[in-house]
Amino acid sequence: MLTSRERVQKALNHQQPDRTPLDLGATAVTGISASALYRLREMLGLEKHPVYVHEPYQMLGKVEEDLLDALDMDVIGLGDDSTMFGFPASDWRPFTLNDGTPIMVGRGFNTKRTPLPRQ
Repeated sequence: MLTSRERVQKALNHQQPDRTPLDLGATAVTGISASALYRLREMLGLEKHPVYVHEPYQMLGKVEEDLLDALDMDVIGLGDDSTMFGFPASDWRPFTLNDGTPIMVGRGFNTKRTPLPRQ
């Protein structure tokens, strides 16, 4: 059985690893929406807490180590703390998504809810 590092290196070198390397949330391309992440954590019986939205442009949740371990992921993210909007993903404060998912957003996340027009 290969280590995660060996598995990824083999795949990148077009060699056959023991299994396909797995990535969830290491990049904006492999990210997971905050709502889906919250429900996945709940389904796996992991600690229930608000999801930290590290990328508000796509509302991507930070995939934490306990979930990476539970799903046997091979890749971790090494990005900085800035969002695609240019503000830092820090100084967290609570926010609730329209579907009721509790999240934490950075201080630069400033939005107003606008009621939908009546039809």
